[in-house]
Amino acid sequence: MIKTKSAKSGKLITGINITPFTDVLLVLLIIFMVTASQLFKNESQFQISLPKGQGSTSELPSSIVIMISRDQKIKINDELTLLSDLAGKLKYLNRGNTVKNLVIKADEQIPYGTAIKVMDDAGKAGISGISLIAQIKPEE
Repeated sequence: MIKTKSAKSGKLITGINITPFTDVLLVLLIIFMVTASQLFKNESQFQISLPKGQGSTSELPSSIVIMISRDQKIKINDELTLLSDLAGKLKYLNRGNTVKNLVIKADEQIPYGTAIKVMDDAGKAGISGISLIAQIKPEE
């Protein structure tokens, strides 16, 4: 217990001082907000516009997801990679032949040859199930 400075009154302060606690919480909140904005900033820089088509809406059992942006940047499971390094990374991820399916999300404006190169690299890595993702057209 804390005594007040006035020796005459002799009262004890029995409450808890929450000011330091509030300061710590505000600092943690600011750190969280800055960190979260940086995480989402990296994700928003990699945008793709999927082609539209009529297809199945069922969930695909996938082990690897490859995203190809309009400017031909490639992400494997949210990790940026170069097209020249793709075959090696796919072989590494498929060590032990554990990958059953590969999902490719590619922008509709990428060159056809880039999509073929990605599928060819997947085949060389021993991945036989390849799925291309499209955006479902709204029913008319």
